[in-house]
Amino acid sequence: MLEQQHRAGVDLATLVVKSGFMTEADLYSRFAQYAGVPFLKREELPQALGAAHGLLPAETQVQLNVLPLGHSGGVLQLATGTLAFETVEQLVFKRLSFRTQFSLVSPAILRLHLQSLHSNPEAAFQAEVLRLSKSQGQTASLEPFSNLLLRFAVAERATDIHIAPNGSLLQVYFRIDGVMQPMVALPSWFARYVSFVKVLADMDISEQRMPQDGSFNLSINGVPYTVRVSTIVTTFGERLALRLLCESSETPDVVALGYTQEAADVLQRVAAEPNGLIVVTGPTGSGKSSTLHAMLRMTDLIGRNVLTVEDPVEYALPMSGQTQVNKKAGYDFQRALRHFLRHDPDVILLGEMRDPETAKAAVDAAATGHLVLSTLHVTSTAGVPNRLISMGLNAMSLAENLRCVISQRLVRRLCWHCHQRGPLSETDQRWLGVSSADGGLRVGCPHCRGTGYLGRLPVYEILRVTPAVRQCIQSGGSADDLRLVLEAGDFVSMLGCAAQHVVRAHTDVDEVERVLGGRL
Repeated sequence: MLEQQHRAGVDLATLVVKSGFMTEADLYSRFAQYAGVPFLKREELPQALGAAHGLLPAETQVQLNVLPLGHSGGVLQLATGTLAFETVEQLVFKRLSFRTQFSLVSPAILRLHLQSLHSNPEAAFQAEVLRLSKSQGQTASLEPFSNLLLRFAVAERATDIHIAPNGSLLQVYFRIDGVMQPMVALPSWFARYVSFVKVLADMDISEQRMPQDGSFNLSINGVPYTVRVSTIVTTFGERLALRLLCESSETPDVVALGYTQEAADVLQRVAAEPNGLIVVTGPTGSGKSSTLHAMLRMTDLIGRNVLTVEDPVEYALPMSGQTQVNKKAGYDFQRALRHFLRHDPDVILLGEMRDPETAKAAVDAAATGHLVLSTLHVTSTAGVPNRLISMGLNAMSLAENLRCVISQRLVRRLCWHCHQRGPLSETDQRWLGVSSADGGLRVGCPHCRGTGYLGRLPVYEILRVTPAVRQCIQSGGSADDLRLVLEAGDFVSMLGCAAQHVVRAHTDVDEVERVLGGRL
């Protein structure tokens, strides 16, 4: 590791994080413990500039990656993302004659927090729209507009930007926490922005009759992003969708994703299996890839040969070989899996089982001594065996090699700044199967744009293949038959998991109903 540090020319902490051995938050939490200073999480940082803010200029705060928290008795409390305590302490004393008291924060978290405090991406974006409107954008460059739009989207935690023509207007939507939210309506002449993006994404700007796909890379607030672009042709013109993929995403932790410690222990035992098939199900955007990568982090990444094929590669895994689907070159999941087996892997992550050939190859790989993790588009855990059998898999072989099925959805988390507890109606209690008289209640504040929600967490169900489950699969039992077998044990349904989130005020009944569907 020290030799790698010397060759890379970076500090050891950066190398540890980039190698994926620890997340930045975990590493700096250990540093804080070692230094004997408090470690602050994102939600513990002040959401507005305090009285101590004026003691250090904004440019100094950004340069040093420090945030004044308060001051009293000649002592300045600072949140810092740097380990150079002595340097900051000397500067503060020289400038203010104050002694310094530190709290440590993950550098990336503090850097983004400072940017949000010291800038207003929405105001800057609106000002640029106004500037372009004065000349109707006839000669002005659209690059500043594009950059500010993307910064605005990132500041709002948007995963997608949708630009939809609608008669005389161009409506801009952000998908935030899985829900489309209208952000601004632009004059129709802003439609030339579609051509601007198509040029960036290396698409054919002359083609306006057929859908197209492309991508481009850029840095937003110092963080590298890949923007995947897609166009479709509507009755009002070309509609544009931009998906924002952060290239510096840290490999997640199962508990940090929102799984309970008990569930995490179950998944860790499954991930330690020497062979077999693990399947994660759920609709697009339900966090399947994050869960798969979190499970891979539970395996021995040094002692096991881990190979992945994904579409696209979203997280960097240390000590593993990661490849990406290339449809134009004919490199798909099935071909990747066939070649993987020649590299003697112990663990294989297969992005998706899309067709019978890929599914059969995955089960065959599990049967020949490999641990295979993959995803499947099925609405429930109990439906997975029948779906795979309908794709041509042998029921006996599937029952023998299937180890675990996880089904999950993402619900919006109640905003931690404004949420309250409120009464649950008797109807809600019966539907959720709880006896608690109250649960989470959303309110709404500026931090969550009045929605009452901020962030998301998974609701899930985990099917372990027990002897009873194996017998049901072998005998060709239906999904309903399998569900009865599960309910006879200690199986917790997705609704049961969601109910616990409501009782703990992590989310509310309306959000559970939106995601899991109406009541019967």
